[in-house]
Amino acid sequence: MLTRRTFAVAMIAAIAMPSLASAQATTPSAATIERQLDAAPRKKLRPNERVTIREFKRRPDLRRMARSIDIQSINFEFGSAAIAPSQYGKVEIIADALHRILRHDRGARILIEGHTDAVGSFESNQVLSERRAAS
Repeated sequence: MLTRRTFAVAMIAAIAMPSLASAQATTPSAATIERQLDAAPRKKLRPNERVTIREFKRRPDLRRMARSIDIQSINFEFGSAAIAPSQYGKVEIIADALHRILRHDRGARILIEGHTDAVGSFESNQVLSERRAAS
C-alpha cells in the first residue's frame, strides 16, 4: 500500500527511442536524479487515500501527482530486454541515485517502467516493456 510518506513514486523510463523531445536524451547525474525525485510531491495523500501499486499504475491522476523523472538514455537492441554492456555506466548512475534516495527515505516506493517503440502489437510491446523494466 502507498501511504502519504510512501507516495513518492519515482518513474524511471528506460526508452528504446532516445530521440523524443520531451525527455532527457542523456543520462542526468545521480545528484540531478536525486534532487528531482526528492522534491515534494505535488499533493500529499491522506491516509484514507492509500492505493496499491497496481491501482497507482492505472490512475493517471495519481501518476501526475507523484515525483517522477523520465530518463530516455538507456538503449536496447530492437526487440530485446537485455541491457548491453555499453549501457552499464548509465544504469550505474541511475542505481546510485535510487540507492541514495532509499537510504534516507526507507519508505519510498520506486516504480521503474520500460518502454518500447511503436513497432509491434500492444500485447508484445507490453511484455517487452515489462521485461525491460525488470532488466
